[in-house]
Amino acid sequence: MSRQYSAFLLRLWRNQASQPWRATLQNAESGEQMHFANLTQLVTYLEQHNTAVDDLPSDIAEWIFSN
Repeated sequence: MSRQYSAFLLRLWRNQASQPWRATLQNAESGEQMHFANLTQLVTYLEQHNTAVDDLPSDIAEWIFSN
């Protein structure tokens, strides 16, 4: 069985506390960057690209869904 592996650099920011978090996800291998206006878009992208949110460590998943 071959191991599936993806490596990304995730950047999160917001300009003001009242604004939503934004994200940039950069593929570590290709350098391709994807930009997301909010965390819901980021999670949707991860789900659609076979990166199951359920497999994330619970504290990261909790943080994503609580902000």
